[in-house]
Amino acid sequence: MGRLLLMGLVTGIFVGCAEEDTGPPRVQVAGMVKLDGAPLPEGGIILQPADGGPGVGCKIVDGAFTTAESKGAVPGTQMVTVTIPDWAKDGTESINGIAIGLPAEVPKEGTDSLVLNLTKRDVKREQ
Repeated sequence: MGRLLLMGLVTGIFVGCAEEDTGPPRVQVAGMVKLDGAPLPEGGIILQPADGGPGVGCKIVDGAFTTAESKGAVPGTQMVTVTIPDWAKDGTESINGIAIGLPAEVPKEGTDSLVLNLTKRDVKREQ
């Protein structure tokens, strides 16, 4: 019983002393990625602050994406990267590739309506 109490106290001390996240504030961002007007079937999105700092990434499913609230995007101008896996199809052809450096603005309060409209010209094909 004494060991169990001691382990509980030691664990409590370490948990209480854990480093706080002292980075910039983050907000949840959700939205839609479209390719030639249709929702991107699947892929990934990375939002990276244009002036540096921590970025965030998440999956795209049926065009939609949502970052975690606690580890969301830093408000401000973002440079966005969209990755499209080689199994994503737009009907007849594979659309694998990557679109880099797309500008987007994330407001201080976050957003649930960020829309990125890509065309196939924006996508650099993976070989």
